[in-house]
Amino acid sequence: MNIVTTEEALAEVAQAYLDADFAFDVETVGDDRLNHRVNQVTWLSLATHGRVDVIPMGHPNGEFLHWDKPLLASGKARQAKGLELRDKDYSQVQVKWTPVFSEPPEQLLPSQVWDALRPAFANEDTIKVAHNMKFDAKAVTKYLGFPPKGAYWDTMITAFIRNPDLEKGLDKVLERTFGYQMEKGIGKMVEVHSFSDVATYAALDARWTWLLAHRQSSLIEERQVEGIFDLEMEVLQVVIDMELHGVRMDADRLVPLRDMLQAQVNEARLAVFEAAGYEFNVNSNTDKQKVLFGPKSEGGQGLKPTKYTVSGNPSVEGKVLERLKSNKVAAAILHYQDLNKLLTTYVTPYTGGQAERTVNGRTRIIDVPSILQGGRVYGEFNQTGAETGRFSSRNPNLQNVPNASTDNGRAIRNLFIPDEGHKFIVADYAQIEPRIIASLSKDERMIRAFTEGEDVYLMVAEPLGVKRSVGKELVLSIAYGSGPDTIAERTGLKVQEARKLMDDFVKEFRSIEALRRKVIMASRAKTPPTVRTHYGRIRVLPNLTSQDNSDRARAERQCFNTLIQGSAADVMKTALVRINNLLPHGSHIVMTVHDEVIVTAPEADVEVAAKAVREGMTGINDFLVPFDIDLKVVDRWGDAK
Repeated sequence: MNIVTTEEALAEVAQAYLDADFAFDVETVGDDRLNHRVNQVTWLSLATHGRVDVIPMGHPNGEFLHWDKPLLASGKARQAKGLELRDKDYSQVQVKWTPVFSEPPEQLLPSQVWDALRPAFANEDTIKVAHNMKFDAKAVTKYLGFPPKGAYWDTMITAFIRNPDLEKGLDKVLERTFGYQMEKGIGKMVEVHSFSDVATYAALDARWTWLLAHRQSSLIEERQVEGIFDLEMEVLQVVIDMELHGVRMDADRLVPLRDMLQAQVNEARLAVFEAAGYEFNVNSNTDKQKVLFGPKSEGGQGLKPTKYTVSGNPSVEGKVLERLKSNKVAAAILHYQDLNKLLTTYVTPYTGGQAERTVNGRTRIIDVPSILQGGRVYGEFNQTGAETGRFSSRNPNLQNVPNASTDNGRAIRNLFIPDEGHKFIVADYAQIEPRIIASLSKDERMIRAFTEGEDVYLMVAEPLGVKRSVGKELVLSIAYGSGPDTIAERTGLKVQEARKLMDDFVKEFRSIEALRRKVIMASRAKTPPTVRTHYGRIRVLPNLTSQDNSDRARAERQCFNTLIQGSAADVMKTALVRINNLLPHGSHIVMTVHDEVIVTAPEADVEVAAKAVREGMTGINDFLVPFDIDLKVVDRWGDAK
């Protein structure tokens, strides 16, 4: 380990890494140390062939000297009397101790370090390696003026590609791969540790990440997932750009929308009390269980539970209430919960303010800070959020933003607006999962419906004697791996009717069932049981060979779902890379939500950018059925629907 504290040593490091592939890791401090816009990088560690270098930039501590322990009352009394203090006169509770360090050594300024290393990070011909690259890349961008250039190797995403069901933290991956037990804890708050301890910790992070990448190189070849690896690393660069750019919010509409939704929530709460006949804590699961499932003689509704929690209590989650909504109290609670979720999940986090939180039946008011920064929201898009390869997102969870088909959903989506002088280009894949089902099953009727412009859901519904809406739910439930319970819930059918409908579908569309069986059998025959998407993404499903019928049936649904939805995820990620490469300068992808892409483009470049989006999404010719999109140019996200 080489600790770099002089300009001469820094110059040597800069030259050594200029043309080398290397791993890097940062340690950050600050009130919001996870926020790339405001955190401070105080340590940078680098590793490449045969060397590890650590560069401190303002660590406040030297070496550990001793603990400063507060005096107990007995100690203070002895001190007042001038008596000698004993060890037992000091607190023995370690959390009350304060570490005392020597003075820190002289360290380089951040400006010196980043000026010297900028050429190495700007080299487009070298590979940059990190575990959770997104965090480190965004943290250094504010110093470099650009995200690290060149190819990326994210060891966390690579671990996910190899097996999406296993934990992805560096400590867990190193333990599985090398049997190495990594020290944890120092990185959470480096400023309370000694100079030497942090230097060692930072050096080991970079060194083991570098070694891990080299080990993973052979492992991804063994798994035959090189194509998915290349795709995910290219997508990573798009995601980093999205998160660095953020998306603008209409601040003028935020407070009026919050007030309107709060009024609706209050009205809905009163409607619950009116339906039940008395007031209770509508946010308490315990209270809702008593109201809905308690005997009528005690003021309950006497409903029969349809699902139980792990602790054995009747579930009151949204899906359960949906099944019970013929009961006026259940329907009122469901309406209240839907509105309250809109307010607390999609409005209050933007405005900031106070919100109710109920834990163990007790409700309290908490302060919620606004997630907006400079009038923008910088969401986080997780490439490893779902085993199928689908994105998840947080701060905010854009994947669950309500549909624009409702007034409130449209109002929330319309908070998102393009940059000044720009337009939004919003493009959504049309029926991507059914197109993939038709292509992979080679079902002639479905292929003909798509190629001749027929309504595929109506085509499915007619021979089964059901409405188009039921046909749509049936096709999507098969794509998503849903069972008869879910179909019944979404269509209003009885479970028995939904089960028969699924059986009828199997008989009517035999090619789809043949594909499903073929995929399950092929996946079950592998050791361990493994399914692959059309592009080669893998998912291990050990329960495909389970002796438990329920577990095995669930794994079979997951197997086919992974083929269809996982292939759709691969298509979307491919499209993001293609769009990003085709967009004119000044245009940016700012969000992706399920099968939808949102781009902000200067008004003068809208036509060129729209063409790039269309070509990027529809120019993927890996399936029998071509892809189609709905594309609109709008001033607000919600106006696209």
